[in-house]
Amino acid sequence: MTHSLRTRAAVLGAAAIALVTLAGCGSSAADKVRSEVQSKVNEVRSQLDTRLKSAQTQVEQAVREAKAPGGSVDQARTKTEAALKNAQTEADAAVAKAKVAGSDQAEIDKIKTDAQTQIDQLKSTIDQALGATP
Repeated sequence: MTHSLRTRAAVLGAAAIALVTLAGCGSSAADKVRSEVQSKVNEVRSQLDTRLKSAQTQVEQAVREAKAPGGSVDQARTKTEAALKNAQTEADAAVAKAKVAGSDQAEIDKIKTDAQTQIDQLKSTIDQALGATP
């Protein structure tokens, strides 16, 4: 099953579970669901943060290699572009996971904004170290 089909299946499954769980439930059940959603969203944020820090490490390593004697800016660019692409993919996946978890739109928007801020910082680091991207 492809990644997008798994994501769709997970979304539909989570939605069905949420509907069944919330149908006829009192406030304590709704509170439990909100708590579970928040827990899942916190896990998504933690995973994304770890992956974005890994991208930062990859960028820093590529920059060090480019600045070393005999280092190649072109190779560093290739590595940093791959790190940026992976960071963006991870950010997109985190947003999808937050949606599947049942997060509200404000939380999803915050995840997007925070991730984009970190990705923009990576781009800035690359541009400062290797020159602006052509």
